[in-house]
Amino acid sequence: MAVLADNDPRASTGYVPQRTLAIPASLDGHSDAEGRLTVRVQRGQTLDMIAAEHGVTADDLRRWNHLDSSRLRRGQRLKVRVGEAAVEDTAARDSIEVAKLAHLRMPQPRHHRRRGSHSSHIAVTVRDGDTLAQIAQRNNVSVAQIKRLNGLTSNQVRSGQRLRIPKT
Repeated sequence: MAVLADNDPRASTGYVPQRTLAIPASLDGHSDAEGRLTVRVQRGQTLDMIAAEHGVTADDLRRWNHLDSSRLRRGQRLKVRVGEAAVEDTAARDSIEVAKLAHLRMPQPRHHRRRGSHSSHIAVTVRDGDTLAQIAQRNNVSVAQIKRLNGLTSNQVRSGQRLRIPKT
């Protein structure tokens, strides 16, 4: 450890500004749990089963518990909002989503077609965030038709991927 000289300003606390210390608003961390409960996942239960038992949707349970998928483990604890707490949360979230979507328009699909080609399909480039179901719906075809025409074995598509879509 270094020894500071008497005239060294670092030896003094005179240049440190004064701070006012306050007591935190709440020390107990207690919150009102009305309308909320914790459910422990039992063997064989699914997210949909738990949601149906409590009158909420599986999407609500995923959002409240920060779940990326519907996969659950036995013994896992899930937060569930019931009654007014669930209705208020859903209503608030719905109005936020509606406000976000109010100014958006559905983008038109980008169709690629070779000149002089009389094929039975069109080509579509997958955009960021697109799903196979969305592409099928936009083009009035089934997911199965797109998968069959493109030789796909799963519903997974990548942004930038080109898909053949049957003409309707």
